[in-house]
Amino acid sequence: MARSAPPPISPPARSSTRSFESILTGLAGNPQPLPTALGCRNAKGRVCTLCWGSRLTYAQETRLKAEALARWADQISSLPPPKFLPSPQGRLYRTVSKRRWFHDRKLLAMVEGMERGRMQGIAPAQCQIEPGSHAALYTQLQQEFSHSSLARFVNYAIIKSGVDGEILVLNLSDMRSQRAELNRISKKLTHHNENLKAIWLIQGQEGDEYYANIRPGQWQKLHGENHLATPQNLHYSPLCFSQVNPHVVPAMLEITQKWLGDPSLPMLDLYCGYGLFSLAMPRTGPTWGLELSGEAILWARRNARRLKRETARFDPWDLANMEIPERRVPEGAWVAVLDPPRSGAPVELIKHLAQLRPKRVMHWICDINEFEDQLRGWTQNGYRVTEALALDMFPGTNSLELGLCLEPGGRLKSAKPGHLINKAGTTTECKPPKKPATSRATSTASGPRPKRPKR
Repeated sequence: MARSAPPPISPPARSSTRSFESILTGLAGNPQPLPTALGCRNAKGRVCTLCWGSRLTYAQETRLKAEALARWADQISSLPPPKFLPSPQGRLYRTVSKRRWFHDRKLLAMVEGMERGRMQGIAPAQCQIEPGSHAALYTQLQQEFSHSSLARFVNYAIIKSGVDGEILVLNLSDMRSQRAELNRISKKLTHHNENLKAIWLIQGQEGDEYYANIRPGQWQKLHGENHLATPQNLHYSPLCFSQVNPHVVPAMLEITQKWLGDPSLPMLDLYCGYGLFSLAMPRTGPTWGLELSGEAILWARRNARRLKRETARFDPWDLANMEIPERRVPEGAWVAVLDPPRSGAPVELIKHLAQLRPKRVMHWICDINEFEDQLRGWTQNGYRVTEALALDMFPGTNSLELGLCLEPGGRLKSAKPGHLINKAGTTTECKPPKKPATSRATSTASGPRPKRPKR
């Protein structure tokens, strides 16, 4: 998340292109804490600086982001000026939050400083970008863990919200012991929090980051519901990836549907998750969704059956390491949508998809600061960006969700790709493509590793 005082920025060698994050932090400077953000302080009065919520109103933040976006895009000749769409709700919006348990300090806190080689924690009374119900539950968990024998096994506490309530996920170094204590805490939490619909346990170890590394058999439901629901009437397990800002999702779906055009065209949905794009858009043509997470595919199939979408099919598939299966490539004209994780889609996947020549592609980039390799993959393989949109999916942070509307028409294998030449005419350094993401980095849930099908 954003910090109020940006660290010194060293520009890449031979590059005059500045990142969106560096431009935004330069424009924002070091504003003083807002008098209205009293919840951003911990018990000792220390102000949380993990996001802009303690120092900027959302109106101020959107003005700065719009200006930073314009300055950033002005450097990139092949990118049309992106339209900026603020979030309908800029504070208290997140459906997912997490706290790390610091054993030595007996503190359930937000983590900061990891990227600088050290780890600290701060426990604000009310985070500006998380719902108040999350803060209340974390306060109660802090009280319980402070004097409980369960505390020595706790790594993380995660809360996920849906339209019908919340599920608490506890990352424990031993989820099979302390059952009596777990049951006691569970009953107390559910009694005092009517929105808490379930408690799940996952097997982790000290030092885990969130719960992306879990494998089948390393989780279980302690009690309650087995799923959450979205405003689009889609169900998903708390182990599945879900959008953190539900207020922006309707615009995301509307933009994608509008760009892809004819709803009867077949569609490939890459990184499909529990079926958001395949099932929440009013498409009538056949849809094939591919996703690494077996848990997400299970819920996508359940959603398709429940909503009677017979033309939607979903397969587990490791898009980071396996080519798109030929049997899933539609004949004739077809379209595609990509919504990869924060690390982005591997350049090799973009190249392979471009070679299959979809009529149109909607590519959502979770972090605008990971933009360069993604665009290079398309422009070097015959696609051009016709329109770009930036959604404020993550208010309070230094990032935007960038949508690229793509179609064939670019120049193949340019020696000096146009998107790497800024509008001053200076060629920026061409960074080598990133290594393909591993299976763990491309999924936020458990599931069996898919096998390569026989041809």
